[in-house]
Order: sequence, then C-alpha cells, then structure tokens
Amino acid sequence: MNTYLKCTMKSLLAGVALLGLTSVAGAAAIVSVYDGVNPLITVVDNGPGDYNLSTGTISVITNVGVSSLATVTATTKPAIGSGTAPQMNIHITDTTSAWGSLRVVFTENGFGPFTGNLPFTMVGTVVGSGPATVTYSLYYNSANVLGATTTLIGSPDTTTLPNPASGSGLVTLGAPYSLTEVIQITMDAADTVDLTASFPMVAAVPDGGMTVALLAMSLVMVETVRRKKAKA
Repeated sequence: MNTYLKCTMKSLLAGVALLGLTSVAGAAAIVSVYDGVNPLITVVDNGPGDYNLSTGTISVITNVGVSSLATVTATTKPAIGSGTAPQMNIHITDTTSAWGSLRVVFTENGFGPFTGNLPFTMVGTVVGSGPATVTYSLYYNSANVLGATTTLIGSPDTTTLPNPASGSGLVTLGAPYSLTEVIQITMDAADTVDLTASFPMVAAVPDGGMTVALLAMSLVMVETVRRKKAKA
C-alpha cells in the first residue's frame, strides 16, 4: 500500500471514528489538530495519543506540516466545571519552521441546562520573525453532537498576537447540548506561539426581588425629600 493511500485510509478512519463518537450522548471529550494539508489528528480523552490520563484533560504532543512541535492541553468537566457550570480551557504552543496555519478544535457534550453570562478570553504571545494571528470561536449544538459548529455563541475579531481578545454574552441553553471551541492560528513566518483560550460560564443568580425592593426604597426616599422641601 503506497503512502498516499495509507494517509487517505487514516483520514477516513479518523472521520468514521469521530462520527461514531458524536452519536453517543456520554462520549468523552475530543481534541483535533489540523494544519490544512496533512490528515486530521483526533485524540479522545483517555484514548490513544492522550498523554494525560486524568478524565477531563487531554494532552496532545505532535509534529505536523511546518509545525516541528505542537502541544495542546485541553481541560473540561469533570476536571473543571460541570454539566450545569460549563468550563473549557485550552492551552496551545506551536513552533513552526515557516509560514503555516494550525486549527485546533476542542469539543465536549452532556452540558446543561444553563442560563447565564458567558465571558470568554484568549491571551497569547508570539516569538519569531513574523506576526501571528488567532481567531477564537465558541459554538453550541442543541442536539448534543460532538464537534458540531451549529450555533455561534461568540467570536472576537481575528487578533494579532500578543493582543488579547475577549467577549461575553447572555445565553440560555437547554439540556443536553455540546460545546465546541475552535482556534485558528496563522503564522507568517517561523514562529513560536503560546496561547490560552478559555471560558467559564457564570450562572445567572436570581436576586429574590432585591433589585425591585431597592428601587422601591429609593423612590420612597426621593418622594419623602420632595415633600419635605415642598412644606418648607
């Protein structure tokens, strides 16, 4: 079997494996790494290629294309967060020998229900002979499908490192649903990029009517002062 056919077979098997996992509601988290040229690298939590055997954390160390060394550490529930308090954190270092790109996808399902604020951030640095840009996007899928980029929750503008990127927004998500982080890195020359993208979902906490009560008290105080001034 020639090299091209072997690579094609590996790509097909990886795709079939990923599709099979997406149909299982309780499937483990997945990290995929793709340079746009070579076969997709897919690593399942606690599966082959995962250098961290703690459930909820995936560590990938690889070299692909112009990336002489790419490391990815992705963490989610149960290591951090939970189904109703979702958190996902991904740390990437990538050293390249020339111009190139790297797309890293981190996905997990079985979240929800959740209603609250979603603050997300991306910070990073670049060392080398050229600039590097990063696009960070976060998606959810109400059918609980791993890796699905059905609905965009948020995505800051493409950022030139070392400038950070951040955003936030209110979301209401029923259960169960999947979350997927997508990080696209483009390096214009031989560079070393180090970045972290993460979000903690902060649940909306009911105030038990406290806001309304404070507003009512303020109105009463204003009216009392007005009447005193009128009598004077």
